Amino acid sequence: MNSSVSILCNPHASGWDRCRDDLERSASEQRHDLVKLDPDDHWLDQIRNNPPQRLCIFGGDGTLSKVVQKLDHEKMLDRFELGLIPGGTGNDFARSIGMHGLPWRDAYATATEQPATPIDLIDIRNGSAHLIINAATAGFGGLVSGEVSSADKQRWGSMAYWITAVTHLTSLPKYSLELTFQDDTQAKFEVFGLAVASGRYVGGGFPVAPEATVNDGLLDVTVVPVMPVSELLAAGVDTTFGWYHESGRIATFTARWVRVESTPPLPYSLDGETEQSDGVEFSVRPAAMRVACHAEAVGVQSHGAFQTATQP
Repeated sequence: MNSSVSILCNPHASGWDRCRDDLERSASEQRHDLVKLDPDDHWLDQIRNNPPQRLCIFGGDGTLSKVVQKLDHEKMLDRFELGLIPGGTGNDFARSIGMHGLPWRDAYATATEQPATPIDLIDIRNGSAHLIINAATAGFGGLVSGEVSSADKQRWGSMAYWITAVTHLTSLPKYSLELTFQDDTQAKFEVFGLAVASGRYVGGGFPVAPEATVNDGLLDVTVVPVMPVSELLAAGVDTTFGWYHESGRIATFTARWVRVESTPPLPYSLDGETEQSDGVEFSVRPAAMRVACHAEAVGVQSHGAFQTATQP
């Protein structure tokens, strides 16, 4: 395994300066190739010419998402196992697969050596095609996803994302939403926001889909209806502490396919990339890539559970 691992590094990741020495030392000790990601995609030529068994990405969720999108576009995604060494700001997908907050040596060893687990991806169509690994947030989620400051994350922890949204409440637009699921059932809401997720977390650790697992063959849909500010703040607390079922403030669904139609058009954040659309289709692509996940990851089902969940 060790002789067939390449580390794809994002030198612009927020953790690059902090982790560079450790990364170079670990790669040298294990005789792993270090390959810098570049805007001209020369890294693709390197892995084509000398293909490893596993590609480990150092960076954040956005870096991993872009690598996966590129590999998928080049019809190369099924050739490699993947690992993630968190080096970004939010590291939300890393939280779902148990890679966030590990000591350096544990993170490196897990990403490069742990057996890979088949996990899902999300296909998105809204006039063009997109592929994401973690979550699409819309409405206030699409508006505030890039506004959660580091200071607020330190002050409020996982609630920072939600509190940032609440502070925008007086200017938050409302949306008329219609969801259509694979069996043609429909649901209508007046909403502030929406999330369609495979992973559990957005915004630096907020559990927007608290029961989501990345390998169950399902999308987790979270709807945030229009409500007073006190109720909206309470809904964030409910979600953070797992009380949302009892309170009923937030609506949740699971599905393999869902179409979202809105008036006015919703602003979306698709793994951090912004879009705006009045009609979007989401579908799960089960077991689309193989990723090294920590053995105690909260957002990963056991192999047996995955098999049961995806049987027709």
